[in-house]
Amino acid sequence: MSAKAQLVRAIAALNQLSLRIDAGTVGPKSEASKVFGDIRDWLKIAHEMELRLEKFEQERGAVTANPWPAAVAVYDAPIDANYGFNTYCQGRSTIGVTQTPLNASAFGVIDRGAPLRVKLASDQLESIARETLLSGGNLAAIGDGSGANWEIFQFERAKLVAPDTYELSQRLRGQYGTDGLVPAAWPVGSVFVLLNGVPNQIGLRSSDRDVQRHFRIGPAHRGYDDPAYEHLVETFEGTGLRPYPPAHLEANSNGADVDFSWIRRTRSDGDDWGWGDVPLGEESEQYLIQIIVGGNVKRQVFSATAQYRYLQADQFSDNVTGVYEVRVAQISERFGPGLFASHIVGG
Repeated sequence: MSAKAQLVRAIAALNQLSLRIDAGTVGPKSEASKVFGDIRDWLKIAHEMELRLEKFEQERGAVTANPWPAAVAVYDAPIDANYGFNTYCQGRSTIGVTQTPLNASAFGVIDRGAPLRVKLASDQLESIARETLLSGGNLAAIGDGSGANWEIFQFERAKLVAPDTYELSQRLRGQYGTDGLVPAAWPVGSVFVLLNGVPNQIGLRSSDRDVQRHFRIGPAHRGYDDPAYEHLVETFEGTGLRPYPPAHLEANSNGADVDFSWIRRTRSDGDDWGWGDVPLGEESEQYLIQIIVGGNVKRQVFSATAQYRYLQADQFSDNVTGVYEVRVAQISERFGPGLFASHIVGG
């Protein structure tokens, strides 16, 4: 039950108490004290929520427990003291741990590789039709449990192979711009979270991005200092603002120069297959281009268009004569450079 719903319930109880007082049928004093105490508690929560109504960035939180309480509350603070209310988690997230590795695969096509085996802590998974998959169904995340290192993917088939254990196949990989984060393989023991609308967005102010914060997470009906609460220390980037890596990064010779070009992507309204470019989604268009040799950045430049010419004179100045890598990232004024697209030249 939300804080608003519980406040409404407390007010309704107060109204009933008032009617009973008028009718002369009021119960013991302890009954009235409980009603007034409930109202004070929820007014305090409402006040804390009001103080936090600043501009929030997006970070998603998933919570599970066994047994599951009616609701889970999240409190946060810059130090392990004087916590403020952050959010409620009403439902238990479907979370598991992988029992097989998930190797990298091509993006934009069905990954028909070996099934990914996942052991769930609770709940269940189910297969869906191909049309449902292509409409965004069975969206999930796999990662290392950190605040930022997650791949978003989808799966069409979920086969129950043991108690609470499923094999997921026919996947779409690197969704929502996470193709720039996919490793050679997600190892056994990676964390799986079903993104079915249950995981909540936690409140994260712009000033709190990239800053270590303390969190206490536990049963909403208890105070955050209760032993049932878990204490976590996390740093979040606000990855909901992170630009996607550009697509179709190419290199073409232009005499002794090299012309690089790419296609811009967007975080907002990018699924329209109609005429024209997708929305920019940023205040201005800007890219960071890096020339890398042996892991060292030889040149770093910026461009306001989706192209860059690497002049022969610059190659000579950088002492670049053989194989090298070019990386391109779109820049957000609020987030900074997003994930990089990469291309090997001369290989």
